[in-house]
Amino acid sequence: MRISSLVIAGSILGRSASAGEVEPIPGYEIVPMSWEIEISPGQIAVLNGTIQEVVAQATTINPEFVLPPAPEAETPSPVIKRRSIPRRGVQFCNEFRQANVGTIRDGVDYLHRLGGQATLAPGPGRCSRVSCSYDAAIYWCNDNTVSKTVTWDGIANSAGHITEVCPWTTVNQWNDFVSGQNFERTSWNTIVRWDDC
Repeated sequence: MRISSLVIAGSILGRSASAGEVEPIPGYEIVPMSWEIEISPGQIAVLNGTIQEVVAQATTINPEFVLPPAPEAETPSPVIKRRSIPRRGVQFCNEFRQANVGTIRDGVDYLHRLGGQATLAPGPGRCSRVSCSYDAAIYWCNDNTVSKTVTWDGIANSAGHITEVCPWTTVNQWNDFVSGQNFERTSWNTIVRWDDC
């Protein structure tokens, strides 16, 4: 089963750049992610949205569709643990509405399962919401003046890093919340935050 992605600016397609009610990110344009996905053997479709939306669309077209695990995928631990790891780039912590840490980590695990890579149109300041469920969103942004291609593992690791280095707001023993932006050294970044989804 083949899954690849690319982002096409909404204006090129003659439609709004955001699908649904996506809160703006100051200084960034949000464009939809388009995925080329094999929904059944030999049947390729281009679907738009987050990975969760695309899987739902693919399942509507083919009820037997299942997102294949990446060969290196690991079973996520049900217990959330913070690790002591060095900073990767520049982070801004808790500058956005906060999202549930566990749900962000579920989105990170989902992205790790994809394998392959994604391409985002030239920036600077261009983002695509690549994962969103239970009001917890992950964005991938390009600050280069040319298209940027990054592995899904790289995007997942960057977003996951925010949950490792940004302080959490603890609501009760089951709910910790975080938001942040992680700038990578090659002029791209990820954002995790609350979003309506």
